[in-house]
Amino acid sequence: MTHREITIAKTSELKDGEMRQVSADGTDILLARVGGKYHAVGAHCTHYGVPLVEGALCGERVVCPWHHACFNVATGDLEEPPALDALPRYGVRVEGESVIVSLPDEISDRRTPAMTKMDSSSDARLFVILGGGAAGYAAAQTLREDGFKGRVLMITREDRPRKRSARRSAGCFGECTRPAACGSNSARARPASRATARSRPPCSIRANASRRIW
Repeated sequence: MTHREITIAKTSELKDGEMRQVSADGTDILLARVGGKYHAVGAHCTHYGVPLVEGALCGERVVCPWHHACFNVATGDLEEPPALDALPRYGVRVEGESVIVSLPDEISDRRTPAMTKMDSSSDARLFVILGGGAAGYAAAQTLREDGFKGRVLMITREDRPRKRSARRSAGCFGECTRPAACGSNSARARPASRATARSRPPCSIRANASRRIW
């Protein structure tokens, strides 16, 4: 893959611990200076596309202002949900007073973390995750990123458990079970009150419960 170099700032324009959004040939870039070093990553959160420059920079960690997804500005890696993907990272060098970024010809606004695929024949263990929201998804993704090849079973009362589309998926997460007795009509439904929750029949994991392979 070929790259092109573009000057995006002057060294005097950014103090240590500061960040700014710049444009290079139509590509939005978040430029940060941490510990005297310059870093360039994608400018928008991979969750809802919010400009990360509006968030907070704490060391090498940038926090999205909307839902507090966290990314490492030095690597672009995702560090906290609810975002699913990492940020693209661009090479940076300083020449004199110029900050120069290296852009590939093909640019994406996100980077899918490397994950292993499920292979229960090599790992017979089973991890059960209660809840199919952002925290449950992050737990499942972390297992796959760390090389876990066994089964991952997610149990949720949501009709549409949070999942990665087939286009972006780098590996099969596992199974998702939603007991019919506790189903809601929408993943965006408001949380039930305590009184309502007490009146519901208890969840029961059944052999014929609906499952989805991720």
